[in-house]
Amino acid sequence: ELHNTSEQQLAPRKAHKDRLIAHNKFRPNVRAAERLNTWSSPFAENQKSSDLLKLPEHLLAETQSLIADSFADQTKSSYGAGLLRYHQFCDRENIPDEMRMPAPELLIAGFVASHAGSVSGSTIRSWLSGIRAWHIMNQAPWPENSEFLALARRSANAKGSHLRRTQRNPITLQHLLALRANLTLDNPFHCAVWALALTCFWGCRRLGELTVPSESKFSPAHHI
Repeated sequence: ELHNTSEQQLAPRKAHKDRLIAHNKFRPNVRAAERLNTWSSPFAENQKSSDLLKLPEHLLAETQSLIADSFADQTKSSYGAGLLRYHQFCDRENIPDEMRMPAPELLIAGFVASHAGSVSGSTIRSWLSGIRAWHIMNQAPWPENSEFLALARRSANAKGSHLRRTQRNPITLQHLLALRANLTLDNPFHCAVWALALTCFWGCRRLGELTVPSESKFSPAHHI
């Protein structure tokens, strides 16, 4: 169905077995894209209480919503996956909620080490970006320029090198010419395909950055 109700869109789905987590007041059962804005911590709660002494609650809520909207929906989902893996790791290692934010360098490096070799370096990098964004949204310090973490990530990247996708052949001008030879430019759809191909090629873009994921996910704010 292309037209779901807002209630259906927000209802949490049953988690896959490898995505299970012990939910509590800090981590409600929500969709991946909503974790960044709804998952909290003792530090975040204390920070909010402190902020409420200085500013009205509605202003804090509006600011939080504005910051959350700075991330694209797909980015929120990717970051939500990183938060899930991070808290699964913390649950396994019995890390108290008080230690999960602000996360010390050693804990973050331990998280990286626990997945090194089992996932690619780019996956770990995406997960860390999600944890970092979660810290930023809650005004928690993050070890931005840590050489310690840089070394951990470098090693994890090397250990996960066997999981990288094989490089694909580049698109060439010959490919464009072959496409053009099979298009009729008095057909509006063919014109759109040709414009997309040229923009993607000469703009050095990925197709996913220029196309619509599906008809139901079209947004006039983001899609041409």
